[in-house]
Amino acid sequence: MIRNYLLITLRNLRKNRLTSTINILSLSISLAACAIIVLILRRELSYDTALADHERIYRLTEFIDSGTNLERSSSCPFPALPTLHEENDDLIEASARVFDFQNPTTSMKLEDGQLFNESQFYFVDSTITDVFDIPIVHGDRDAPLDRPFTMMIREDVAKKWFGDEDPIGKSVFLAGQDEFRAEITAVFAESSGPSHFNPRGLKSISTTRTFAPFLKNNWIWNPCWSYFKLKEGVPIASLEERFPDFVKKHYPGRAAEETSHGVQRITDIHLKSDLEFEMGKNSSMKFIYIFAFSAFFLLVVACVNFVNLTSISLSGRVKEIGVRKVSGASRKQLIAQFLFESLFTTLIAFAVGLLIMALVYSPVATLIDLPIHIADVFHPGTILLLAVIVVATGLLAGLYPSFLLSQVDPVLVFKGGRHQAKGKGIRKGLVIFQFGIALVLLVFTIVSQKQVRYMLGKDHGYDMENVVLVEMTTTGLNQQIPTVREAMLKDPRVKSVTVMNNVIGVDNNNHDFWYEGVPQGEFRYFPALMVDEEFLKTLDIDLVAGRDYDATRQREDSLSVIINESLAKYLGYVSPEEALGKEFHSNVGSEKIIGVAKDFNFKSLHHPVGPFVLEIPDRGQTGQFYFFMRTLAIKVDAVDAEVLAHLEHTWDQFVDNKPFDHRLLSDEIAALYKEESRMGTVLALFSGLSIMIACMGLFALTWFLAKLKVKEIALRKTLGAELPHLIMISTKEQMTMVGIAILFGIPAAYVLVTSWLNSFAFRVTPGSTPYVISAFAALAVAFLSMVFLAYRTSQRDPAPVLKYE
Repeated sequence: MIRNYLLITLRNLRKNRLTSTINILSLSISLAACAIIVLILRRELSYDTALADHERIYRLTEFIDSGTNLERSSSCPFPALPTLHEENDDLIEASARVFDFQNPTTSMKLEDGQLFNESQFYFVDSTITDVFDIPIVHGDRDAPLDRPFTMMIREDVAKKWFGDEDPIGKSVFLAGQDEFRAEITAVFAESSGPSHFNPRGLKSISTTRTFAPFLKNNWIWNPCWSYFKLKEGVPIASLEERFPDFVKKHYPGRAAEETSHGVQRITDIHLKSDLEFEMGKNSSMKFIYIFAFSAFFLLVVACVNFVNLTSISLSGRVKEIGVRKVSGASRKQLIAQFLFESLFTTLIAFAVGLLIMALVYSPVATLIDLPIHIADVFHPGTILLLAVIVVATGLLAGLYPSFLLSQVDPVLVFKGGRHQAKGKGIRKGLVIFQFGIALVLLVFTIVSQKQVRYMLGKDHGYDMENVVLVEMTTTGLNQQIPTVREAMLKDPRVKSVTVMNNVIGVDNNNHDFWYEGVPQGEFRYFPALMVDEEFLKTLDIDLVAGRDYDATRQREDSLSVIINESLAKYLGYVSPEEALGKEFHSNVGSEKIIGVAKDFNFKSLHHPVGPFVLEIPDRGQTGQFYFFMRTLAIKVDAVDAEVLAHLEHTWDQFVDNKPFDHRLLSDEIAALYKEESRMGTVLALFSGLSIMIACMGLFALTWFLAKLKVKEIALRKTLGAELPHLIMISTKEQMTMVGIAILFGIPAAYVLVTSWLNSFAFRVTPGSTPYVISAFAALAVAFLSMVFLAYRTSQRDPAPVLKYE
């Protein structure tokens, strides 16, 4: 029976070449897209799932609500985790901290003097291997970080530093700090699966006791990412209920009232965490949903083609079905046959789809900037999911046509009656639904692209173009800024040079301040950035009141702050001028407000602008300025090879322990909107494919309907009908369906777009343009896909048709 089904299927595929080709092509394109999306989703949803016991691993988080600011931190104070573990040893099996001094780049020097700038190098507890799977491939596998001044490096780093030499036992220095001499005790391999924690180097955290002993008992500064593994069978709630007492017991003063702790399952971090001070840029579940629904809707569009084209081919198979029924075939057997045809066609489409995917996955992965690999298709979980998609697509696409075809009346067929294809209303509804989906995707694409362009092009309140950033931690350069600035400004293409402790618009810390109206001895937290006298000038930030910092008034300005408009309003001042001269103390000085800056976006456009402080740390005995200033920002006319060569030459004159390594502020800001850019790209791709597939189906439907109207058109042409009238007759029904799809699709698109835009503090007002463009595009493409066939039909000689009749 299977052999018989197969022969019939092949015969019908060959007989109905146009509909078969369109069915297979549309299904193969959509299945190829689905396969790529499955690879993407599998990767995104598998972050940290390769870790042993990942269901028991959590990250400790900290929330500080000072009344003026809510800090939602992914990191915690230095002593928090070890103390929590010690007091809750009955619940916690293992714990480990990860710490990078809030420096994304570490400069390392080998014994032969070679210098390397490395990222993803962390100080960690020796117990890190008890929490994370660190696959040690060479060296000490038992206790590689038990001693101070020890470190592990990843295989690629070992190859980069030492070539084929054995790195075990060799020493590495922290550039600029020769007293930091770390022995390499082990080499580890990269994690077997994607992870938010992907280190390239691990240094013993006990080393920090030698040069930063104050960290051990500092319950205020929270720079440590803190991970722990619960004992088997322990519910996380049993630990969470102890947090309030823990905070009251250990946090000092007001911090005990403002601080609370939370936890995150480690597998939730990549997609469900939007906290501050993350180890790296995370993704979001909303993009997973958009990817998944885009693939689903594309598959639905292809299935609609299949249903429509299969059901309208009924008229060509009624005799076959009649003969089978007269010969004793039951309705169940006929349904089984047609479902087999549907599944077989889907399998052919999937095979073609895999070929398409193999050809396009690499450029698609590059386009959306995600590392997917064709080999991942053969992962058992991926194979199973794709198999389910293929079988479900084949069954669902063939179910309705199977029942429709099995209802043919053999008596009517053999009496010479004409069996009319049933389900015309359903076919129309499916076409409307198909184009409605394509329209929604197209509107979403246009609006998302517009929102991304808006975010990248919006005036953030500072000039981010042509600003070169260089990390200067451990170089000693921050103690020579005036001299370095003078040397860099010798090139007229360099306009100004400034320093800051974090990158503006990307990151900042929350500092504690006292102001009038707050009880003495109590402080309130506000987001702040430490800068120098050239900061406002370099970034072109406007003042609305007061004055800028002045290098000739360093002593005075070290006791001064500049606040933004939002903070002036928050403090209750009627005008910015009223804030000038008011006391605004930090915990190390008695500052006053000397200026009010125009509001600027110190965070991404996902967040509203709130209170903010610009301050110059003390250059005196506390040495705060030299300790905290980490980033050099250089404003140039244009970023080209010549100006970069000048900056590097100047850098080399002052720094001998760290290679010149630059990045651009504009790139750093653009990276904040990477997920939105990726989403816009995916939507553009899928909306284009959806419209193309829908039009392929409409083309085949028009071809079929044109065959039914050939006599009508011939008669009208004989009676003198003109070409435009004939084309209108041929396309009227289909264009009406597209028009109805627009009427339903536009409101649906409006609801979805509005909901998505509401997730941004700053957003575009789409207006009617995206909807008009999408509607016009749908009508135009649909019309052009039909007019060719209509034109050919209307150009046929009516004589043979009418003579036959």
